[in-house]
Amino acid sequence: NRLENVLASAELGSGYQEVLLCNRLDRVIEGSRSNLVVCLKGKWLTPELSTSGIQGVVRAWLLDELPGLIEEASIPYKALCDAQAMFLCNSKVGIVPVLQ
Repeated sequence: NRLENVLASAELGSGYQEVLLCNRLDRVIEGSRSNLVVCLKGKWLTPELSTSGIQGVVRAWLLDELPGLIEEASIPYKALCDAQAMFLCNSKVGIVPVLQ
């Protein structure tokens, strides 16, 4: 059931394409319609999803096809302010860079 994702998407303001979802510990889980990959301190990370979130097709492909390049990690929401780069991905849009 992806009710939380649908409800979060409904809250998007004008001009926004995606909203990020966090768990109760303020760790990033995913976007409402996508998975997140972020570069922090020179390492590419994607949220660890063992307890929540959708392990998307593109995310799985990236982890399988680029072993060691992208690691799963617990990512605090506030750490995103220090990101050097990030992108969102899903099977519909592919890989989309986050610009702001």
